[in-house]
Amino acid sequence: MQVKINKVKRPKFISMQDDVIELLLRRYPHFVLHGGIVITHCLNGNRNPKDIDILTNMDPQKLNLLRGEVYSILEGAGYTIKGERYSKMNKLLIDKKYTLPKISATKPIIEKTITLHINFSKNGIFGKIDLTFMTKKVKCVKMKYIRSDGLGFLVCTLPLEALLKEKIDKYIYQYKRNSNKMQDLYDITILVKKFRKLPPYLRKSVSSFIKEIKDMPPKNEYKIRKYLSHGAPINFKEAIRIIEKSLH
Repeated sequence: MQVKINKVKRPKFISMQDDVIELLLRRYPHFVLHGGIVITHCLNGNRNPKDIDILTNMDPQKLNLLRGEVYSILEGAGYTIKGERYSKMNKLLIDKKYTLPKISATKPIIEKTITLHINFSKNGIFGKIDLTFMTKKVKCVKMKYIRSDGLGFLVCTLPLEALLKEKIDKYIYQYKRNSNKMQDLYDITILVKKFRKLPPYLRKSVSSFIKEIKDMPPKNEYKIRKYLSHGAPINFKEAIRIIEKSLH
């Protein structure tokens, strides 16, 4: 059953994302959502994520088969495929216990994966799917996804601890390459506020994270407003204060 809740005004590409996610989950209910799309639609965040981030445990050998089926679903609903690419990348490790190992200054905990990036459009609006094939099983939880029109439906997502782990590791990974983004730090501030009290292993990792990055704000620090659907933007120092507060 769908439940009506308060609407939030968002860009047109967000409502298109809602439709695409519903289309894909009807065929692949085991797909696991993660990243900014979960923070925005399942955790009441106020960001406008550009990509639909999906994890799957399907055998990478079936990538071409799945690719064809996803294309068929999109094209059958009137979407145009604008391009694709594959990337063999170092995906941040999500382990069974969701424990966060000590953050390394040079190398985060990672595993090799394959990601299929699909660009699509409809009625002049563009979107992107990042579909990652994980080599180890990903545990998930059920959360309610809230569409931009206020309707909700259940989806599989990473647990809160794993979402925080993913964002911290991603920021560190980018930070070491001088490509860290304010929107990822902003997402971390949203996630830490979702915990009534951080578990000890998370407290240790968050503390290490702050010490690691507190003197290096992202280059796009003052462009965060364009990534928000509503609410006041924050700067780097304010973000650090929010994250530090979660430790007390």
